[in-house]
Amino acid sequence: MRTIVIRMDESYFRCLYKRFHRVFVLWTRPIEEFWENEWHPNQLIE
Repeated sequence: MRTIVIRMDESYFRCLYKRFHRVFVLWTRPIEEFWENEWHPNQLIE
């Protein structure tokens, strides 16, 4: 019984991780593109 519960937890957390990872990537991608467009590589912050 214990192993079944542990396996269910693992699959549940894996599903949660995939879902949150997808949301995280969708949120961070536009931010990274914004920074790349706003700050060119040759612009250094002093």
